[in-house]
Amino acid sequence: MPKIDLDAIETHLRAAREEERRRRTDREEIRRRLAMGSEDDYYNDRPGRKPSLQARLQSGMNLQICFMNETASDTDSPSSDSECPMTNPKEQRMSPKIIKTAPVHPELVLEPSLPIRPATLAIGQPLLQPVTEHMTETDFFTRQARLQTEARMALAQAKEMARMQMEIERQRQIKSPITEMVRHSLEKVGIPFPEERRRLSRQILTEMNVAQLQVIVNDLHTQIETLNEVLVKFLMERDDLHMEQDSMLVDIEDLTRYL
Repeated sequence: MPKIDLDAIETHLRAAREEERRRRTDREEIRRRLAMGSEDDYYNDRPGRKPSLQARLQSGMNLQICFMNETASDTDSPSSDSECPMTNPKEQRMSPKIIKTAPVHPELVLEPSLPIRPATLAIGQPLLQPVTEHMTETDFFTRQARLQTEARMALAQAKEMARMQMEIERQRQIKSPITEMVRHSLEKVGIPFPEERRRLSRQILTEMNVAQLQVIVNDLHTQIETLNEVLVKFLMERDDLHMEQDSMLVDIEDLTRYL
């Protein structure tokens, strides 16, 4: 008859519970920091860090785009090539400059320039490109903030959703695994076990002889060993999944910190 090392199994299960408790504590700490969005703790008083998303969005709203015409240099002679609009068109091109003003909505503001040369429509058309790029960047930051919020909410609800899914699967399982084990053992000795029955009565056991009981005991021990091997396999797979989950959480935290 095979022997079952209950002490080894109990030790392994105890170690697995301790490891799971430690990993759960680490994961809850990472989830808490992600859910609270504590990005300011990483950026304050630490050089070389990018500002937080809220600071960048506020700074982006405080920016106002202005355009100024470049004037001709006072040291240029009237006979130089800079006076010719065909040879030096750089004088007519307007360069965008960004200045920081009071918090207002991003809009296009043209400062009055010196009336040196009239700017044509063809040269003035590319002036709208910086505004379009700025609006695109603002939309990107807004979408990024929304995705981060959705990710934090999904991460906080993942544990409860998994628990509810396991409960639903348990309720859908009509037949008990223990009942199936008993039915399988009784079929080996030629004793029928109806589908509607869920427990083994004392009367059925008293009607069996010693040989039949020994066959049932050996079969139950074999099934227990098989289930123990499956349990160890599942525990190892769970540990691998926990390590993969911890790695993903660390990657998410790093991306949240540096974006």
